[in-house]
Parts: sequence; C-alpha cells; structure tokens
Amino acid sequence: MANIMYLGASDTISYTGTNGKVIIGATTGNSKFEVKGGDIEITDSTRGLILKDSNGVRWRVKISTSGTIETVQA
Repeated sequence: MANIMYLGASDTISYTGTNGKVIIGATTGNSKFEVKGGDIEITDSTRGLILKDSNGVRWRVKISTSGTIETVQA
C-alpha cells in the first residue's frame, strides 16, 4: 500500500512501505528512487551522487567547472 502526498494539481510524492520505493511525479515506479517528468538537481558544488563499486568502495560523482565528470573516493 502506497502513502501518497499530493503537493499540487500535478505534483505527487509516493512512498510504498512494503518495498521501500520513493517515486516523485507518479504513484508507481520500477526503481527504489524514481523521478518521472523532471530533473534532480544538486545545488552544492561540493556534493554529488555517491555510488558504490563492486569492491564496496564509495565514489562521489560530480561535475567540474569545465563540465567534465569527476570522481573522488567518498
């Protein structure tokens, strides 16, 4: 059963407790975190997306001032 919060006529945040999914912009989705019909923006240039490699090492992915992708161990 999903817990759904409507923020406006077309804005929806849905959390499904049984499978731990958070979906923004719809009431159903395929991934644990999903945004439909929009972007995700990180406004702090010292932050980024953290991903874990197959050895369990955490890497922060971010964009340099020249627009290239940078990775640093997190």
